[in-house]
Amino acid sequence: MVTLELYRWKVRLISVTENIDTNDDNPFSEFQRGLLALLAQLERRIIVARVTAGIAEAKRQGKHCGRPRRVFRRDEALRMRAEGRSIPQFRGSPAVRATTLRRSG
Repeated sequence: MVTLELYRWKVRLISVTENIDTNDDNPFSEFQRGLLALLAQLERRIIVARVTAGIAEAKRQGKHCGRPRRVFRRDEALRMRAEGRSIPQFRGSPAVRATTLRRSG
């Protein structure tokens, strides 16, 4: 939590509009720091839940989520590997990364 990390660094947080002061002289400051940390945690969990629900709904509708698949001629890459060519030698030909070529077979 950012507010607790700031407290460990001895940073004083003052917000005049929200009437927040995290100075140790303020008896209410520990409660305010804890409340801010809890609200931040709640906000993060709500965001994670919404994103997860959105991804699940997109998948349910048959939409692709995540990175697009890399399109390349797998048969040509396999043929070139069968000829004994190393990956660095033909990496430019199918225009695909070496890791993709290694995974292809």
